[in-house]
Amino acid sequence: MVIRKWIQRKFIIQTSLIIIFTLSILIVQAQSLPDAFTFFSGEKVKTKSDWYTKRQPGIIRFFEREVYGEIPSVVNYTFHYQLLEEETKILGGKAYRKQVRMFIINSCKDSISVDLLTYYPVIAKKVPVPVFTLLNYGNHTLSQDTLIQLSVSKLYKVEQSRASYGRRFPIEAIMDSGCGVITACYEDFIPDNDSLFRKTIQNFYGITPEASGAISIWAWAYSRMVDYALKQNVFDLKKVSVLGHSRTGKAALWAAANDSRIKYAFINESGNTGAKLNFHYNSKAESIAKINTSFPHWFPVNYERYNYMDSLRSLPFDQHWLIASIAPRSVYVADANQDYWSDPEGEYLSLKEAERVYQFLGLNSQLPSSMPQVGDPATKGVCGYHIREGSHDLLLEDWIHFMKFIKQ
Repeated sequence: MVIRKWIQRKFIIQTSLIIIFTLSILIVQAQSLPDAFTFFSGEKVKTKSDWYTKRQPGIIRFFEREVYGEIPSVVNYTFHYQLLEEETKILGGKAYRKQVRMFIINSCKDSISVDLLTYYPVIAKKVPVPVFTLLNYGNHTLSQDTLIQLSVSKLYKVEQSRASYGRRFPIEAIMDSGCGVITACYEDFIPDNDSLFRKTIQNFYGITPEASGAISIWAWAYSRMVDYALKQNVFDLKKVSVLGHSRTGKAALWAAANDSRIKYAFINESGNTGAKLNFHYNSKAESIAKINTSFPHWFPVNYERYNYMDSLRSLPFDQHWLIASIAPRSVYVADANQDYWSDPEGEYLSLKEAERVYQFLGLNSQLPSSMPQVGDPATKGVCGYHIREGSHDLLLEDWIHFMKFIKQ
């Protein structure tokens, strides 16, 4: 009887130890950051060729299928441009402004129109300058200048909205820096509204709403602004960039991953499903479940299967993969210290993890091992970062760092 009890007790102890050991393995596995160098098959990236020919394309295909959704094929559209305003000298004659309406026509001959607002300094006539492509919330919201037309998709907005986002567009400082800008309203390409998005993506883009999301259409929008930039002889083709804030920061990141003509990606406070590392779970920050619930039209239905995986640290991928897929081109991530929703620390960790790939590829990046402090930007090499005082916004201070980075 005593022996039987001893055997039973030993069995219980051994079983418990096995369970504890198994659980500990599962916990460790769940908390292991998905490795950018490891294929889904378990094989490892061994050479630069492995990365560029296999791993990088595989990452982009995965994110298209599972996270952002289908991107329209540009060959299915034709583009026409109507000059709305010829080159007009502004800012006391030190810069030019031009306005063009771009008509996008699909295979069914349906069309949408997008107003492109362009600025460049007079020096661009002699020496091509770097250019930022930028999606905004309405061209007229950027300036008090009444000659800037109301954006096509914002015609219902009252005049009081003019210059409401002027703080995000310090045009004189941009011109003084010797850079140019092409900007357009993001909703000119597709509405930021669930029901209108579904109607537009199905009827105009010919994509089922379940198969794609608005972020992919806005990423496509960045590439269409790049199309236009490449047609202008005032811009340096080696200094073509995308700049996005918040939701358009997610789109700018996704655009840069897909379009090799984009040489610089400036990703400002993009947060969840942008630059933020999901593995760095933060209860104050937006989660995958929250973003899928609040903005169901931003992503394809496939992305919903990853709800709550970030809080459990059980995702089979993470956003540093996407940042790394931009290599060898430059990427710059920016934050504000009170923007808890975007999780600044999570964004820096994501960029720092992506840097491992850049360095593996022989590219120069010198991000510090710990997150930089406010006022101490990290700008050496192909990866850059800064964090400023303040909350969720795009301000002159951010632009100053971006302009310095693109001109170095």
